Amino acid sequence: MTTYSPEIHTAEALNAEIERIYRLQPGTLLVGSLGRAAAFKTLGYNPAIEFEHRGQDPLFAGHNARDIDVIIGQDTAIKDHPYEIDYQVFSTPRAKLIQDGSDWFLASDRKKFCEPLHPAVMEPVASETVHGINCTTVPVRTHLALFGLKGLMSPKMLRSRELTMRFSAIEKLDLPDELYKPFVELEALDLQGIYPFLQRHYRTLLPEHIRAKLGPITRPLKNLLP
Repeated sequence: MTTYSPEIHTAEALNAEIERIYRLQPGTLLVGSLGRAAAFKTLGYNPAIEFEHRGQDPLFAGHNARDIDVIIGQDTAIKDHPYEIDYQVFSTPRAKLIQDGSDWFLASDRKKFCEPLHPAVMEPVASETVHGINCTTVPVRTHLALFGLKGLMSPKMLRSRELTMRFSAIEKLDLPDELYKPFVELEALDLQGIYPFLQRHYRTLLPEHIRAKLGPITRPLKNLLP
């Protein structure tokens, strides 16, 4: 995470960085909060509705600048400045989305899991995120499925999932639950590990402001847990 600076982390800088991402990797899919904003706009809603729902600004959360969460089918090295680019789903190494030609796979090296995804699940959706920034994202229903890879969620993240669930119900796409079975299966496997157990107790025992200070220490450690 990058400490937020109002002089540096502007809407113009966000626009320029996202434009650079698409210039270097045209097939990029924007996910996370900025991607959901774009998906919600396809339904006719204000892209900033989730940030308003959470009482946050689209450019930052707390003392940290907003991450740009992306799914890029191939390994790449795009300089992330001033906003940090997150190539992993919800900053977790526990799951990844892999593209092989026109095929997509949901995989986890930790769980020795790899299942193909139906093309409709990863169908590119052209839209605009906050501040009118052009991008390509995925269906709202897929954004909802991605929450299952998050693990234990904060109250604000739970509100985001609830909002996404509401919008998914009105999305006029015929995407049956069966198409999202790989996400459900991987979530179930992940819940069997020690990481969710420790994460739950960590959040229960330590208040949020303490966890924020410990973040630089605990984030690398979670990558080592099974």
